[in-house]
Amino acid sequence: MRVYILRRTQEEALRTLARIRAAGEDRVLGCAAAPGRIEILRQSGADAFVLDAVLPGPDGPALARALAPRPCVLLLPAAALPPPDNACFAAEVEVNAALDALRRTPLSGEERLALRRELLHLGFKPNNMGTRQLGRALELALRDEGALSDLAARVYAPIARETGRSAASVERNIRYAIECAWVRGDLRALQARFGYTVEAERGKPTNRAFLAQLSEYLRLRRISPP
Repeated sequence: MRVYILRRTQEEALRTLARIRAAGEDRVLGCAAAPGRIEILRQSGADAFVLDAVLPGPDGPALARALAPRPCVLLLPAAALPPPDNACFAAEVEVNAALDALRRTPLSGEERLALRRELLHLGFKPNNMGTRQLGRALELALRDEGALSDLAARVYAPIARETGRSAASVERNIRYAIECAWVRGDLRALQARFGYTVEAERGKPTNRAFLAQLSEYLRLRRISPP
């Protein structure tokens, strides 16, 4: 998951940076001291933000609302008001646990609708189980870039638990959905997203290649909020 840190002081920002890097899974795109311009945060390309709940100028909850639907971790001390829907409160020592919870959180309704529209645009069948499971796999990949390094444990297994099926069944369903799209889908749209990988002699991409390429395309679109 790509993270951007904004704290009251540079010392605090660097301390949080060290905590996140110590976990070894998140990619920190930026580390800054307040005040931070909302335009910089929006254009950072981050999937999630770590913000102090109390900041000079716009406070953490106000920034979180402006950054919605992308999720935020608001570091204590927290205001008495509840956090926005896209944010959670956490003590600094719990920042990695909070980020881990965000990785498992489904995308917002708006983001999920955009993802579904993209799959339909490429020619995936909406009522196919593999298409639904592929959509969930893309959600996991968008929340956590590292998930693609271990599809079995970090993509197929969670979806299997959610749907009451085996991880092997999830892998087959997703592979079959991709195969069907390559046979019956919109070739022009597929070529626009995947280039040479849709040439007949090269065949379809693997599950990992498809998830990596499409999740990166969707992630880049989110630099300008969806």
